[in-house]
Amino acid sequence: MLSEDQVRKALQTVLHPRLKKSLVDIGMIKGIVIKGDTVTVTLGLKSERSPLKSVLAGCIERAVGSLPGVAAVRVEAVTLSREEAERMFPRAPLRGIAKVKHFLAVASGNPLLPAQARTMKPESGNGVHGEAEYNGYF
Repeated sequence: MLSEDQVRKALQTVLHPRLKKSLVDIGMIKGIVIKGDTVTVTLGLKSERSPLKSVLAGCIERAVGSLPGVAAVRVEAVTLSREEAERMFPRAPLRGIAKVKHFLAVASGNPLLPAQARTMKPESGNGVHGEAEYNGYF
């Protein structure tokens, strides 16, 4: 008879592609149901449209399907709550940003004062610049 522990042990081999940790250790395996020779695994994802959904489902099906006595594997995806997702996938803070006290913006170019812009004539004859008049906006 197949047990949940055997299925969890098989799922330990399935690693998250980016984190390189087991889905069981991360907490993405939300549930395992065994009915006869069919195993249903509930997989928690950050989004219903996660690009990893099909990849992880395939890996889970191969890992659990290789167990003796398993005829069918079903993978059901559920969306994690915001709290669960933040706990499993914490955002890395920017290093050193807490120590920053001042920001300095630097720009480059040739700024024109409105009076200078009014007196300038655009280049003409090359097809790129046409005659234009300063309208007060840059």
